[in-house]
Amino acid sequence: MHQNTVCKIFYDLRERISHNIEQDPPKPGGQGIVCQIDESLFCHKQKYHRGRVPNALVWVFGIVDTGVKQARGFIQIVLNKSAETLIPTMANVFRPGTIIIVISGRRIGIFMNE
Repeated sequence: MHQNTVCKIFYDLRERISHNIEQDPPKPGGQGIVCQIDESLFCHKQKYHRGRVPNALVWVFGIVDTGVKQARGFIQIVLNKSAETLIPTMANVFRPGTIIIVISGRRIGIFMNE
């Protein structure tokens, strides 16, 4: 088989798999499984007054499913980290019965997704 044919087959396979994952993403958690949530702020840091000027702060909401042997993660960009934004996102992401541990600064909260 020619190298170009193999490359095209792998490309098509990657496209189909990524399309399926986007349409039906795997949900972390489950009955009694612990998932951890944390938010992070991503921003370009200018050094020595050179390079591009930092213009946007990007909040990223991350989840790690520790209930499986090989931990799985989920990352989503959010406009702000208010409860009005994060609670609907969490409700759509987790399976029912998941134990959610939220780490925010010095506070830790434990919730149950029903």
